[in-house]
Amino acid sequence: MNDSIINNIIRVGRVSSVDGNTARVAFLDRKDSDGNPHISAPLKILKRPLARQGGSPTADEGVWGDAPFQNDDDWTPEINQLVLCVFLANGESDGIVLGGI
Repeated sequence: MNDSIINNIIRVGRVSSVDGNTARVAFLDRKDSDGNPHISAPLKILKRPLARQGGSPTADEGVWGDAPFQNDDDWTPEINQLVLCVFLANGESDGIVLGGI
């Protein structure tokens, strides 16, 4: 895989807005027609299951020990926070905010 494809799949940017479970991200290395940083379409924010103590994950039913995953980490990025994003190779609209860096 060449560097150009990787640079289009994995990107680092700054959060420009948050709306519920989506965020728009400004990519400083890409410019729009006016020379401003490119702003993404709304990107889904990755939900992370909370780890449980006692035991190790099992393959059946997504459980950790004897307790099933019941809650997700309710992390939401802040405006101007640096985030890592991953995109499908088909363009810019299908992407996910993985987390802050």
